[in-house]
Amino acid sequence: MKTVLNASDDGTLFLNHLAQDRTTLARLVRIERLDGVVICMTTHDKNLTYDGEVYYSKFGYNPSAIRSSASLAVDNLSVEGFFELNGVLRNDLIAGRFDGALCDIFLVNWNDVSMGALWLKSGYFGSVDISDYKYTVDFLDLTQKLQQETGRVIQPGCDLKLGCELCGVDIASAAYTKTGTITGDITPSKDTFSITISEGDTTDGYYNFGIITFDSSPGGGDNWLIFREIYEQEYDDSGYHSITLFLPFPFVPSVGDTFTIYPGCDGTLQTCNNKFSNDSFQGFPHAVTEEQAADYGTG
Repeated sequence: MKTVLNASDDGTLFLNHLAQDRTTLARLVRIERLDGVVICMTTHDKNLTYDGEVYYSKFGYNPSAIRSSASLAVDNLSVEGFFELNGVLRNDLIAGRFDGALCDIFLVNWNDVSMGALWLKSGYFGSVDISDYKYTVDFLDLTQKLQQETGRVIQPGCDLKLGCELCGVDIASAAYTKTGTITGDITPSKDTFSITISEGDTTDGYYNFGIITFDSSPGGGDNWLIFREIYEQEYDDSGYHSITLFLPFPFVPSVGDTFTIYPGCDGTLQTCNNKFSNDSFQGFPHAVTEEQAADYGTG
């Protein structure tokens, strides 16, 4: 059954229009990021106003065909667009600001939007392919969530997020949260740079898998995951930290940019006890692995 949303009548006018040989139809796409930013675009050559929001034609995009099935099979839609022209910025994609963004796709009569809209698909941002001037994103159907495993997993390492309620470590406390500045040596790939940390820990790897958040620059407020941190001792007993990120910055940081940095956790019992003095380890370090079970009795 086709349901017409926000129609001036019971939807009959729109359904009758769909049955005609000639139609004036356009697609509307509404993207809402998890931070609340909304981007509305249409395939029509003029802006359209629907449900109190303006869908911009300059935010043009090239959608693939929509496939839907009655089963629980995942039905995906890919959309191709150009940076800057459609409200989706390259830096925003790389920074992860569109990760998990919700997407709704409707069909309207551009000649009379008061007829309402036919809902076509709802989903969220999946994988993104980025090239020089454009992007291609896979919108995942909501049934994709039914394909994901949920619940706890028995594994040697802890599966908790550092600082969560079950973890119990107050990562925001002054003992762990530190501030600092970029001092230089920014690599061309923009993923390795040198920093100084105010009263930071000088143990190599202390900030591995941690988070660094910049207070200024184009990346202000974004969290960046640290891959590796090495402390370099200077001859005058001063020192600096060399930071390598998992992903390069979509912008060029500047010397003097300030940040907040948090330590990371590799999920091992040793780190939980020695680094954070925490007794809430949720892993199973002594669980028998598949390899150990397969080798049992073969020696």
